[in-house]
Amino acid sequence: MEILHLELLREQSIRICLPTGAALFAGFPKVLFINVKNSINYNTRSVKGTPNIVITGFTSCGKSQAGRVLSSIIDYKFIDLDDFIENLYYAQNNLFMTCRQIYELKGETFFRALELEAAKSVFPITNTVISTGGGIVRNKKNREILSSLGKIIYLKTSSDVIYRRMMISKGAPAFMADNHGIDEVEQALDKMNPLYEELADIVIDNDKTAPLDTAKEIISALNCLD
Repeated sequence: MEILHLELLREQSIRICLPTGAALFAGFPKVLFINVKNSINYNTRSVKGTPNIVITGFTSCGKSQAGRVLSSIIDYKFIDLDDFIENLYYAQNNLFMTCRQIYELKGETFFRALELEAAKSVFPITNTVISTGGGIVRNKKNREILSSLGKIIYLKTSSDVIYRRMMISKGAPAFMADNHGIDEVEQALDKMNPLYEELADIVIDNDKTAPLDTAKEIISALNCLD
């Protein structure tokens, strides 16, 4: 599969006029989405020929944040697949557990099967941005499902950036167990990068990019695909 790297597209600018002070927001509340969307100053908010957009990448690469901003800009729905997994487990067991808790209690084989079931459950769906779990590409069947959902965006992020973000947010992914130093993150990323890249239609360098800029780059790249 041919991969479109955003380094080739950086000269294509999309003019964004943020409201005063918006850059100071650490999170992305609903009002910020609305202001960003209403202040966009370019002709096309759509992404041609793209019924769904699937965002992949390692834990803490910014999938959910960028996905929410992107969905607001282009008037798509937004789905975090982790929420589907947790809701599915609750429906089957009448017990709420987080994805990490499910993984740690039931093991990876059970979790990947539940993840696959959750991914299948989103069909039929259109005009949706889908954020995935960092380890979803470890299972071949999951990769096949993602490919059938829509265009795949890989937010490629370096190990040191991921490690810093992990330490100030939700920590290491469950599949790394207790091995979550910078060396272990780098080793895990080295193993998974080929899976992400093989699956991706578009690869975006997301080391220093804010969610709004990431969303802009995704739109540019999708509209440049044949």
